Amino acid sequence: MMTNQGNHYLNPIALPTQGGPPGWRDYQSIGVQLRSIMREACGEPPAGTDRAKVEKRINMLQCALEEVEQWKRDKQLIADMTKAKELRDHLLRRAKQDEERMLETRKKFEERQRMVREMQEDRKLYYRSRNQQIDEKIGLSKAHTANVHTVIMERAEAESEKRNRALLRLKEERERATQEHKEKSQQRMEHCRAVLQRRKEREEAIRREKKLAYLRHEEELMRCQATNIEQSRDTSQPRRDFRSRSRMRDETRDGSVNSESRSRSKGQDDLIKRIKEKEQQHQERYEAERAVRLYEIQQRAMARKERQEKQQRNYVEVLEKRLQRGDEIIELARKKKQRGEKAKKEREARDVQAGEAISRDVEEHRKRAEAFEQGTRNAALKKNYRRWNERAARVLRQLEEALNADNDINLGKGAAVGFLPQMSSLYNDQRN
Repeated sequence: MMTNQGNHYLNPIALPTQGGPPGWRDYQSIGVQLRSIMREACGEPPAGTDRAKVEKRINMLQCALEEVEQWKRDKQLIADMTKAKELRDHLLRRAKQDEERMLETRKKFEERQRMVREMQEDRKLYYRSRNQQIDEKIGLSKAHTANVHTVIMERAEAESEKRNRALLRLKEERERATQEHKEKSQQRMEHCRAVLQRRKEREEAIRREKKLAYLRHEEELMRCQATNIEQSRDTSQPRRDFRSRSRMRDETRDGSVNSESRSRSKGQDDLIKRIKEKEQQHQERYEAERAVRLYEIQQRAMARKERQEKQQRNYVEVLEKRLQRGDEIIELARKKKQRGEKAKKEREARDVQAGEAISRDVEEHRKRAEAFEQGTRNAALKKNYRRWNERAARVLRQLEEALNADNDINLGKGAAVGFLPQMSSLYNDQRN
């Protein structure tokens, strides 16, 4: 609305740059300044300005401009008639310049709008690309966290399987070693039992041989004794008569034979007694050796049993330590997994907070940019508003002085004066 009104106000008749009646250049300068002020006044007013007041001032400037133009037309009627061609050319040139200026202004405005839109698009593209980069980083971080979690779980599972295999292998080795030890112990026991059996058989064979020798010797003695008895009977029968005759003579010899038989029988009893004593000693020595061997076997069995129990305790302790270590490894893996999940949640929360912070920063930056741009534009409009108001007051003051001088001249000549009061009222309204 203001721009259209300003374009309407730019159409009054312009004055030529050279020639004219006295005082014409002052009014020309005032008219040019008024038109320039009109151009600035027809622009967009600053925020918070009363549009009715601006409209009133523009109308006042338009009235002053029309009065000036009317006065110039009256004073320059003759000069305009003689310089119509120059005036027409000047008007055409001025209109063209105004049109070019307006076109240039419009182009600059459109170029500025285009630059603003491009800057906004560039800003949007920048923040969009930045958000995409942040999203990509978040995705990579999530993928890396998932990969690390997977690797940790795979390693934990591999360690658990390795530990189970090691425990199974250790258990198999322990069982195999225990079985081998049992087999070896059983073989040693069987060997010792076989050795003892062979020794016992050998001693039994020796004892039987000795007993058989003793029996053979005893039988030999009995046979010898029986043979001696038979021989003594056979030899004593033919001589029985002779013995009866010579009994007295043979009593001494018979006494000596009986004593010899008794001495021979006594020697045999002593031999049998010694053989029995030796056999008893041999049996006692055999029983003592057997008791010693049994004691040694029992001691070795007890020592072996103690070693087996100690090995079993050591195996149980090692197995418990390994199981405890496995439980600790599983607990560490579980804690590491919990820490990873907690770090993942914290990272996701930080990423969400970072995204929200970035969005808030972008929105705040956009608002600050818009506020800064609006403030800059409003400051420029305010500055332009003050400038053209000051120029309008100054130009109207110059116009009043010029009109007062012309009225003094007209009064001296006796001409009618009706222009000055109207302009004075306009100036007073403008000053108020």
